[in-house]
Amino acid sequence: MNATTILVHASSRAAVRDRSESSRRHRRLRQHDRARFAN
Repeated sequence: MNATTILVHASSRAAVRDRSESSRRHRRLRQHDRARFAN
């Protein structure tokens, strides 16, 4: 395994983690909006 492969794997893993974190945050915001509109 060379340095570029390690770099690509690390960056893609970071991108996947950021995407899942942002989707989780977005889902929480959407639930908050739904609760606010329901009241």
